[in-house]
Amino acid sequence: MASQEEKKQKILAIILVTCLLIMAIVLIWNFSGPKTSNQPAETISKTNNENFPYLDGKNESLPSEGLVSTELDLKVLESTQFKDLRSHGDLPVKTGQTGRPNPFLPY
Repeated sequence: MASQEEKKQKILAIILVTCLLIMAIVLIWNFSGPKTSNQPAETISKTNNENFPYLDGKNESLPSEGLVSTELDLKVLESTQFKDLRSHGDLPVKTGQTGRPNPFLPY
């Protein structure tokens, strides 16, 4: 009958072989995949430029069609939710003592 020491060594050997097998499978899987070329990806200008003529690289300005208005709506400042906001603390914040002049000196 095998001793405890031999059983431990057998279990460790099985674990080691299993780990090596898993590592080999992962490496083979990663390196045997389809090869990718080093060619640059297709640029966006090759897409449908009918809807986005500014993407062809020739027109430097962005289109103004369909953009949201840049006017600031100040009705938010008049809303009850904004008026109900309260300050919690004193402003501006004043700094107090922040520590010792030399924090590396022993106490």
